[in-house]
Amino acid sequence: MSIDKYFDIEWTHAARDDLDEIIDYISLDSINKAIKINDRLVSKVDTIERFPSRGRIVPELKKLGIKSYHEIISPPYRIMYKIEESKSLIMILGIFDGRRDLETILIDRLFDD
Repeated sequence: MSIDKYFDIEWTHAARDDLDEIIDYISLDSINKAIKINDRLVSKVDTIERFPSRGRIVPELKKLGIKSYHEIISPPYRIMYKIEESKSLIMILGIFDGRRDLETILIDRLFDD
């Protein structure tokens, strides 16, 4: 991967919903804190624009042999994404509370009607 290459970043609807839910919840306590968290998470996502593979492979998925999903951590949140090299694209798939069980979150999301 060339160091001059930049990737476009696209947020899925689910990831945008995750961010909105996090910010809405925090804003019940403090609007200022919610703004800071929002800015921190968006800034963290922006850091992978140039070096997307610097995020680790999601450990729970790696154990299952799935190595195409990466994550970066912004405590307590895990930002999950997929790199589409051929399109120079990073798809932000979700933002999850790292204190929760990822398997449960993904199963709930899969079967959400």
